[in-house]
Amino acid sequence: MSEPRTLWKKLMHWFPTLTRVALVGLFILCALAVVVSVAAVIYDISSSAKLRDARQAAADANVPLLMKAVLAKHPVPDDSKNAACYYEAAFSLLRAKGKGGLDDLLRSNALNLTPDEALPEEFVADLHARISEYGCIIDVLHSGASRQECVYYIRWDGINTLLPHLTRARRCARLLNLATLLAAEENRPSDGIRLVRDNLALSRSLAEEPLLVSNLVSQAIGSIATAGGLQRLVSRTDIPADDLVSLQKEIERLADEFSIRPALEGDLAIDCDFHNSILAGRSAVESTASLVGGKSDSNVAVSVFDRMPLFLKKGYIKGDMTFLISFYLELFDKIDSGVLISPAEQDAFRQRAESGPYVIARMLLPAISRSVEQTECRRARLLATAAALAALRFSRDHNRWPASLDALVPDYLAKVPADPFSGAPLIYKILDDGIIVYCVGLNRTDDGGKPSLVKPADGDKGDYDDYNGFRIWRRAARGPGDEAE
Repeated sequence: MSEPRTLWKKLMHWFPTLTRVALVGLFILCALAVVVSVAAVIYDISSSAKLRDARQAAADANVPLLMKAVLAKHPVPDDSKNAACYYEAAFSLLRAKGKGGLDDLLRSNALNLTPDEALPEEFVADLHARISEYGCIIDVLHSGASRQECVYYIRWDGINTLLPHLTRARRCARLLNLATLLAAEENRPSDGIRLVRDNLALSRSLAEEPLLVSNLVSQAIGSIATAGGLQRLVSRTDIPADDLVSLQKEIERLADEFSIRPALEGDLAIDCDFHNSILAGRSAVESTASLVGGKSDSNVAVSVFDRMPLFLKKGYIKGDMTFLISFYLELFDKIDSGVLISPAEQDAFRQRAESGPYVIARMLLPAISRSVEQTECRRARLLATAAALAALRFSRDHNRWPASLDALVPDYLAKVPADPFSGAPLIYKILDDGIIVYCVGLNRTDDGGKPSLVKPADGDKGDYDDYNGFRIWRRAARGPGDEAE
């Protein structure tokens, strides 16, 4: 009995001390909570003021910050005028056909052959049968291409918006490209040109859709339209002069009109809607991380941020939103002035995002910067295609290739296209078996158009669908060769 009494006496002796320690600890925790709360409120007030200034700057630049306002700039036309009605019908017909036959053609090694090589007879026969089978789909796509307006029916749901038409549009573009290959192999140049134009129209149908992913698919379809099919068409057939001129003008117009700004405006509005949703307690940052593929080393920070009380993180969310608006506005200024944002400027923004408390911006900026560069690369491909077609027209008139792109101005080109990555003119070379026009591309290095615009080494398989140039595999028309002027 003596031991419990002794223990109890000891506890009673230390109880006042332990109570004081607990009270002091509780007081410190309460003080820290008050300090953190006050700091959060002060930061919220400061961030709110900066956000108001950023929103005013966006309003002055006529940049909408709500998806509702963006969609108001893209009203849905009447069905009779809306190309999307025809395209959606074609998508449904193609989906009903299944993937089997078309996918077999798309996987064929025959597509790796350069345009100076004839396609295998067995592949051509199979291609002919498949294109005949899909003829009704091609006709519907052609009907859609004749409409001037196109707005797809999309149920907008912020960052969770589903866009099944993008995959289907790209699949239809590949179908049109296969049909172009067949037209080239069967020496039907006028039919081939019509198919290329239909593909370009399909690309334009997505160009104004206010989403970055839609713009990237539009670019991809434009690249498909000016890739293997068209290169084989101009390399193996004699396209009528009028068709050649009109196609060149159409590609030049597409390159001039091609802009990533509508897509970026839509993405900015979606980002702002998402920030507002977080501020209202309806969304979590973690959902954005899963969609954009956030880095694994930031996942813990995102999880912790999501579990913070809303009043503590309001200032950070508003600061993040302010940073994104400022970044987009500066990017729009670059786009409007025709100046490509440099790698150094991209790195500066990325470093600011990573060094500051910008949880969401840190995940979004790399994809945005990469998309802008890809857009310029694909625009350069369109310009290179137009320049190559102009050189082909020159070769027909003068029985030789032009010595340089300068020789095409002003009769065949209004001006020599500039390389968006170097600022110099696009690179033009006369080869033993044709010509090549290209830009230096994302690596900003003249690598001769490699890997896919020059023929690979023997035994190598090439894709020939690169994004930075255009090649024609043929000697100058009706002439002694490719001698200089």
